[in-house]
Amino acid sequence: MSETKLAVTIIVLVLSAAATWVATLSLTLQANNVAGLGPAPAGSAPSGQLPTVKIRRLYVVGPVWLGDVAARRLNVSVVAIQLGDLPAVPNESVVLIYWPYLKANKSSLRYLESAIARGDLIAVYGNASDEAEAEYLLGYAWAEASNNRVINGTVWPGAALPDYLFAVPLIPVGSGEPVLYVVKWIRPRGLVIGPIYLDQLPKLVARLGADPATGPDPCLNEYKNFPKLATPSAGTYVGKNSTFIWAAPMLVGTSAAGVQAYADGNGTFYWDTCTTIGNYIYRVQAPNNNPTYYLPMQVIGYESYYESSTMYNNGGEVVRQLGAIDYYYGYQMYQNGITNVFIGDIGGGAFSPSEWNPPPTGSTSEYNIYFGISFRNGFIFPFIGVETTSPPGTSESISCSNSQSLTVYPNGVTVEVANLTWAFDIGQPASDSNFPNYFEDITPAALILPSFSQSNAYSAVFGIYFDNYVYTSTVISSSPSGICYNYITQNIWARVYWAIYIVPQLSGATSTSSNIVIRPQVPGTYISGISSGSTTPICIAGA
Repeated sequence: MSETKLAVTIIVLVLSAAATWVATLSLTLQANNVAGLGPAPAGSAPSGQLPTVKIRRLYVVGPVWLGDVAARRLNVSVVAIQLGDLPAVPNESVVLIYWPYLKANKSSLRYLESAIARGDLIAVYGNASDEAEAEYLLGYAWAEASNNRVINGTVWPGAALPDYLFAVPLIPVGSGEPVLYVVKWIRPRGLVIGPIYLDQLPKLVARLGADPATGPDPCLNEYKNFPKLATPSAGTYVGKNSTFIWAAPMLVGTSAAGVQAYADGNGTFYWDTCTTIGNYIYRVQAPNNNPTYYLPMQVIGYESYYESSTMYNNGGEVVRQLGAIDYYYGYQMYQNGITNVFIGDIGGGAFSPSEWNPPPTGSTSEYNIYFGISFRNGFIFPFIGVETTSPPGTSESISCSNSQSLTVYPNGVTVEVANLTWAFDIGQPASDSNFPNYFEDITPAALILPSFSQSNAYSAVFGIYFDNYVYTSTVISSSPSGICYNYITQNIWARVYWAIYIVPQLSGATSTSSNIVIRPQVPGTYISGISSGSTTPICIAGA
């Protein structure tokens, strides 16, 4: 089997979605309507408070009422401009754009490209149902501004190809209120983009310009190191081999513990995900078959639950967390014709304990995770190690499964697609403490293209899931059987999806179609759903 490679650059954007793809991809995310995102529990300090700042001047492209809303809600000085005025605003400005104005202007892509290239933070004001088109347009504009294209490598030397590559993490947001879709270029090849709510804009502005606080979130640690890694020096990443992508919601919470997805008096649920994709397109060819193309990539999942002193004093505890990376789902989408390429692990049988991080273990209170890609000819993206530690006096057991798994053979190349699930069994309390866990596939995974043509568009998808199950309190009652004990339960979950696209440059961002199906999400949060209940009472006779 022979192998060659092409150099490629990466575009990735974060898109919050209840349900949708751009172009050929359509997804429905469902959730219950429940209480929204509240502040962190009273007295909590979940690790590394993040700064905030007042926006001095906000440029607004939109109707008069939008400027009035922004001025009142954000206590900011508003300057009304037209879309064509964007090239004239000062560098590093904050610009709020009404989505219908942007969508209706045929020159919007050119104006966005200019603004993003100058370092402006662009925030598009729209509804949850606008997200696919709005975020797609922002990502495409960022691609043109940064000139991130597929490039011929050493095997097939030549000019850059007319193809952009970008990925989209779809994040659950509330569909009953306006959302801001924000984009900011983190030079040289980093990108922070995604959905936030209007009142969170000043926090995002402050934290993009500040040195982030230290916290347990591995994506935060990678973000902090990325500019340093991009400084050319011996043995240091130069910034041309891959692109790091991270979600904007992480920067608008109350702490550095992760995306503040949901909070109530019992505690706060955090999650985060980030990815990197190598710059090289590899070509592998089995005997008597056409070549198969692929790009190595890695994704990290992170979740944490901050148990408040209230929950602790009520006899509560963190029972279990689940995390999953679901390539199997993506392959089903591929088989159903919704996507035309997929994510998997080349080699077959690759999902074994040696490729799972963390591996299964009976009991542990700490472990390390290493975000990066080492593939074939060395580092594609350098590794950053992060250690997670359980609260003092607690530990957990870790088990892994991949019950949904297939081995497939595109052009005779063996690829495994599986749902990798980690179960973190905790069953212990800790007052005012975080219970963090990470998970990653270190094989690494790859974007599989059974064929590749510069004139074709490609899309792939896979899931990354987070679940947190706790006892919020202990209930003690008496009965003829004796003293009875049971627990009040709470389960929170978030379903996030990474979609990856290759789009020919000449097709333009506005030539794609969008099939949007919206289901109500949890208002004001970044979760897919929440449920509560109680366990069956256990009675002790004579107690």
